[in-house]
Amino acid sequence: MRISRWLNVALAAFGLVLVPATHAWAQGTTTGAIAGLVSDSKKAPVANAQIEVINKANGSRSAGTTRDNGRYFIPNLEVGQY
Repeated sequence: MRISRWLNVALAAFGLVLVPATHAWAQGTTTGAIAGLVSDSKKAPVANAQIEVINKANGSRSAGTTRDNGRYFIPNLEVGQY
């Protein structure tokens, strides 16, 4: 009985430390990404299209190019509106 009570206290203490730490870690996110698909008027994918995104708050620009399937991915963007 004594070990069971100690185990419950230890698990509760661990939970009190672990849960706030995971929330604090999640709030540290400072970058994001934009992904999409470029297609023409017939819905065919457009390869090698130049993509540029502009941060509305500070005007910073990031660019990318679509792959053969028309998809693009622009990583490491500051959090904000583009």
